[in-house]
Amino acid sequence: MTLAHIGIGVFALGASFETAWRTEATEVLSLGQTMHLGAFELRLDRVAQSFGPNYEAEQAFIRVTGAGGRFVCEAEPDRRLYAADGQTVSGVAICANLLDDVYVVSGEPRPNVNGTQTHLVRAYWNPWVRFVFAGPLIMALGGLISLTDRRLRFAVTAKVRAALAPAAAE
Repeated sequence: MTLAHIGIGVFALGASFETAWRTEATEVLSLGQTMHLGAFELRLDRVAQSFGPNYEAEQAFIRVTGAGGRFVCEAEPDRRLYAADGQTVSGVAICANLLDDVYVVSGEPRPNVNGTQTHLVRAYWNPWVRFVFAGPLIMALGGLISLTDRRLRFAVTAKVRAALAPAAAE
C-alpha cells in the first residue's frame, strides 16, 4: 500500500513538472544553423530523401547538444508523403535523457530569400516526463506486492469461516 501511494506522488510530481516547465521552440533553419530550446542547442546538419514501400520521406538529421556542448543525441525526424492518398505525416524523433525528453519534429521545406532550402523545425523539452510513466509502474508493483501478503489471505479466510459458522450451526 505504501508503494502505491509513493507511485501516486511520483506521478503527480512528474505531471506537475512536465506541465509547468515544458518548453517549445519553432524556427526555420538552413543547413548548419542552430536553434535554442532551454539549455539545449539543436543544429540542422543535413536532410536526405528516402523511400519506403508506399511513401517518400524527407529525413532531417539534427544534432542535439546540452549544457557545455555535451552531446545528447542525433535526432532523425522525418516527413512522409503517402502518394496513394496524398497524406503527409510528420515523424517525431525522441531524445531520451535520464529524467526528461526532447521531441524534435521536422516540418515542410521552405524556400529562402536567397534561393536556398530551409526547413521548419519544432522542438519540445519535457522535463521529468519519466516520472509520469514511473508512477503507475510503482503503483502496480505495490499492488502486486500486496497480493503476496499471507496475512491478508489468511485473515480473509478466517473472517469467511467465522461468518459461515453461525449459519452452519442452525
